[in-house]
Amino acid sequence: MLLRHITSAPKVQACKLFNILLLVYVVNFLLGCQELPLQVYSTTDANVNLRQYQTFSVHAESHHSTNFIAFITRGIESGLTVKGYSVSETPDLLINYRIEIDRGELITQEQIPDGTGFYTSNRIDPINKADVLVNAIDRKTKEVVWKAATSMDISSVNIQNIDQNRVSNHMAQLFKSFPSR
Repeated sequence: MLLRHITSAPKVQACKLFNILLLVYVVNFLLGCQELPLQVYSTTDANVNLRQYQTFSVHAESHHSTNFIAFITRGIESGLTVKGYSVSETPDLLINYRIEIDRGELITQEQIPDGTGFYTSNRIDPINKADVLVNAIDRKTKEVVWKAATSMDISSVNIQNIDQNRVSNHMAQLFKSFPSR
């Protein structure tokens, strides 16, 4: 009996170690799958109480795919509806947004000293980003009462297969500073 206990102890420890390593791997995998929160820059007109508004409409100022624009518009509408505002044909607020998508390349040249002079190093880096600017405009006064902007990496986005939940999550982050009613 004592012999069996001595020989099974390393197996138990190995099993515990395996379980701990598996847990660490799963946690790291899940954390790696999370998206970083957006860096959002927003400002509100200090002379305006945004809670006075009740209705809104969303308008895109962009020349990109109407399919992509529809996803963003639905995300904004969803986010503001959750905050207590209503979509209207005759709104208090006009939510205008612009998105600029840049999928291309950036050529960088760097002068590097080599002891006898300089040589030029050329590098081509991919650019996959979307810049979003949103303005909330008082329909009566035509004044911008709130605005927000962000830039996001879209390397992992397949524009042909857009995920509405992911877009809505990004729009919720963009409108985080916009107060609930």
